[in-house]
Amino acid sequence: MAEKVQRLGLSAGVDTDEARADFIRHYYDMDQIVLNEALFSKKPGKKAVAKLMLNSLKVDRGNSTIIIDPAKFYRIFHDKFIEITPALVVKHRKNVKCLTSSRTRAMQIAAYTTSYARFYLYDFMEKVGGENIFYADTDSIVYRIPEGEEDPLENNIGSFLGDLTSELSGEMLEFVALGPKTYCYKRIYE
Repeated sequence: MAEKVQRLGLSAGVDTDEARADFIRHYYDMDQIVLNEALFSKKPGKKAVAKLMLNSLKVDRGNSTIIIDPAKFYRIFHDKFIEITPALVVKHRKNVKCLTSSRTRAMQIAAYTTSYARFYLYDFMEKVGGENIFYADTDSIVYRIPEGEEDPLENNIGSFLGDLTSELSGEMLEFVALGPKTYCYKRIYE
């Protein structure tokens, strides 16, 4: 998370040593994320990689299941509502007394993280209005601002967790979405 925040660069108004120190301290107080002042620089490529890594961790923790019971495997395998990605059936026996929970996977954390994020997303969607939304995903909304109206989410743009980040510099002319995380747009640069 620190990598993503640092690669956004510092927010407008954070231009003095004291403001930078306050920003870093506030981030730690709010989210226990340690930021390195020397690493703050606007690097969209590194930010995109950090964001992809965070999304990959979330998806992996939520969609992977370790199955020991063959009956459970076949229930999942034959469930028409579950798409099985490449699977390998291995016949083996494990000593049940030796099984421990995995240190790298936690379904509860994945479920809590995505569920809690949706509360924020739904709140933002209500502010925008359903008729103005073109696309929404687990962490983004693409919407239009009717002519003559102000951006309803302008006050929600910031640098902290739960704040929105505008990834568009300029004006969007066209937008096409094919599915989750698969979209493109034309824009006029500012």
